[in-house]
Amino acid sequence: MIAACGPSVDSRADVPAPCRSPSLAADAVVRDELVGSGASSVLEALQRTRPRFLRTRSPRAPVLYIDGMPAGPIASLDAIPVNSVRYVVHLSAPEATIRYGTGHSGGAILVMMRDGTGSASCPI
Repeated sequence: MIAACGPSVDSRADVPAPCRSPSLAADAVVRDELVGSGASSVLEALQRTRPRFLRTRSPRAPVLYIDGMPAGPIASLDAIPVNSVRYVVHLSAPEATIRYGTGHSGGAILVMMRDGTGSASCPI
């Protein structure tokens, strides 16, 4: 058996460790990917990188949370510059309902800001 020494390089190092799981890759977008999209706002970046975050089967739009607090309509993401965000996580309707209660038939989008005081644990 061969063992490697040295630090591992993780481009998602700014994201809490539980959120770096490969199974969550489709449901999380980190700052590097948002900035790399060439978009100026988070809404534009999500439209380019994860458009499914913004679509639902429900007539209701996803509920937006910024640093754990309800933050208004999804259109509010257009006012947030991509450089100010650590990561964005999408929760399906069942996941959002379990975490936040009823009223999340469109799921939820969780945004953790770079200077936010929200929990450092994985939000899902």
